Amino acid sequence: MSLKIADVVDVVSQLVDQGYEREFRIKDGRLFDLARSSALDTKDIHVDTALRLASGRDGEDASNIYAISDLKSHSKGLLVDA
Repeated sequence: MSLKIADVVDVVSQLVDQGYEREFRIKDGRLFDLARSSALDTKDIHVDTALRLASGRDGEDASNIYAISDLKSHSKGLLVDA
């Protein structure tokens, strides 16, 4: 996957444009789809892209962005750990 990386907002915007519209969160050690209020089964997910964007003087601040496909529902979304 080719992305032009400028900042977190820009990367998220590009990924949304590529169909990663769902919002995922980690709850109780599981990946949840916030729109469906349900956990995803680990065997049904694929991490399509993982990015780490560092900022700050020594890169001490970082955001991790994961573009994830749910193979069972054919939906795509993002997990952002800022």
